[in-house]
Amino acid sequence: MNGRSQDAAEADLEGVVEPAHSRGLIRYRVWPVRRHPWRAVGVALVCTGVTVGAAWISGLFWAVFVLVGTVLGAGVFFFPTEVSLDSYTLHVRAFGIPRTWDLRHFRRFQVSGSPMWRVELIKRNGFDLLENMSFPVPHMHESILEHLRIWVGRTPTGTFEVDDDLVPEDSR
Repeated sequence: MNGRSQDAAEADLEGVVEPAHSRGLIRYRVWPVRRHPWRAVGVALVCTGVTVGAAWISGLFWAVFVLVGTVLGAGVFFFPTEVSLDSYTLHVRAFGIPRTWDLRHFRRFQVSGSPMWRVELIKRNGFDLLENMSFPVPHMHESILEHLRIWVGRTPTGTFEVDDDLVPEDSR
């Protein structure tokens, strides 16, 4: 090993998962177009081909609709996503828009690997697009999954203590 055991940018994603110096903060950036430019070319060709096909079959209105849908769906390949986990708070900046979630409000999480590795945070047993959220992760990075195991589904009691790893833990 070269001394950096926290390098995680191996599979399809680009970025370094690295705990910072402030109480267990995990930060990384995912930007597949920089790591795999030929895959991005393939995604761009598919988006263009589907749009041209929709224009040829259905007309200009549906072609614009398909173009917007495919670009938004494939946007994770072209635009960087920055993720930060700080105790029970998840911060994600995707498409330039910062958003924040409380991990304790989610009941469970699920790791998916197709077409990109991502974690889906689920609030209820069913699948509801408005309540659930997902964010990309480097190929099964254990420190992220361990952090989620600690905080997802945890109901706060209101009393926290700082433990050995300087992360506030619920005392009950």
